[in-house]
Amino acid sequence: EIVKNRRMFKGLPNVWYWIAPALVIHAVGASLYFILFSGGAVSGTIYTVVKIIMLVLPLLFVYFGNELPAFIGKKIFIKKVPYGVIVGIAMSVLILLAYIVFTYFGLLSKDVSDAVISKTTSFGLIQYYLPFAVFLSLAHSLFEEYYWRWFVFGGLRSSLSFNSAAIISSIGFSLHHFIILSSFVSWPIVVVLGTTVGVAGYFWCAMYERTKSVIPLWISHAFADAAIMLIGYFMIGLR
Repeated sequence: EIVKNRRMFKGLPNVWYWIAPALVIHAVGASLYFILFSGGAVSGTIYTVVKIIMLVLPLLFVYFGNELPAFIGKKIFIKKVPYGVIVGIAMSVLILLAYIVFTYFGLLSKDVSDAVISKTTSFGLIQYYLPFAVFLSLAHSLFEEYYWRWFVFGGLRSSLSFNSAAIISSIGFSLHHFIILSSFVSWPIVVVLGTTVGVAGYFWCAMYERTKSVIPLWISHAFADAAIMLIGYFMIGLR
C-alpha cells in the first residue's frame, strides 16, 4: 500500500528528482536508437543502455528510501487474471477493428507496409519476426508495466491525486510511441494513434489503482501488443 501520510517536504521533491527524468528517458532513447541511429551497432547499444536504465531506475528509487505500491498484490488468480484477460481481449479486438477501418479507408497505404519492412530489416528482425513478436507481447509488455505503472505512476501517486499521477505518467508513456509511429504513418495518424496510447496508459493506471496489482495490466497489455504485432505480420506479408 502507498504510504499516504508522507511529509510533503520529504516526499514531493525527492520523488520528482527521480520521476522527472524518468518521464523522458524512453522518448529520448527512442529518438536516438529508432530515428537518428536507426539500425546497426550504435542503435543496438543505445537501445540496450536505455533499457538497462529503465530496469535499474525503479530499483534504485526504492533502494534510496522511496516507496511504491504493491507490484503483484493478493488474490491474483481469483479476480485479477480473468479481469486482465477480458480487458485484453476487448483491447485487441478494438485494435484489429481499427486496423480494418484504417485499411478500408486507405489510411494505411503500401508506403506504411514498406516502412515496416524497412525498419524490421534494418534492425535485423524480419527473419525473426515471430519470436520477436512473442517476446515483445509477453516480456516487453511486463517491462513497460513495471516501469510506467509501478514506478512512474506509483511514484507520482505517493504525492499526487490519481488523475494528476495518471495523466502525467500516461503522457510520458505515450511520448516514445509518438516517435516510433512517426517512422510509419503521417503525422495526423501519429497524433491519433499516439493519443490513443496515452488513453490506454491512463486506463491501465485506473486498473492498477483498482486492482493493486500489475498482473492484470500485464495480461491486457500483452493482448494489445499481440494484436499490434499481428498487424505488423500482415503488413510484412509473412502470411
